[in-house]
Amino acid sequence: MKLKKFMSIIMAVVATSTFCTISALAGTDPEVKLTTAATTVKAGEEFTVDVSIANNPGIVSLYLNVDATNDNFTLVSVEDKKMSGVAGILDSDYTKADYMLQWWYDDTFSTDNTSNGTVATLTYKVNEGVANGTYAINIACDADNTYCAAGDPVDFG
Repeated sequence: MKLKKFMSIIMAVVATSTFCTISALAGTDPEVKLTTAATTVKAGEEFTVDVSIANNPGIVSLYLNVDATNDNFTLVSVEDKKMSGVAGILDSDYTKADYMLQWWYDDTFSTDNTSNGTVATLTYKVNEGVANGTYAINIACDADNTYCAAGDPVDFG
């Protein structure tokens, strides 16, 4: 008899302060968040994770690195939410260990986008044979490529 294995998905996100010269209120550091409705999934099942930004002080570009494929789950699709009507540059190769999500909000890099909300939805599949346990999906802002119109880096964590 084949037993199905269960695992919990815990999202790990670190928020840090911005270095952009655009003013932001104290206590409202820019952050990137991962959220999911799934708390327990079975081996072989799929689940979705929303990627969102909050406390956006203003950016012209946004680059995020996310765990794509590892021993526990595999990225199977990415849906661009086209926040503020801007399409992202999303690679269709989901086999990369570090998957890059990229947006350019202003081709002239002169006007900051201050929108907050969901930028993408990631769909993962739990790999067969994964042991019961709690596993993390990590996301990080590429501060070298995320910046405001003034050219200063913005770190969403």
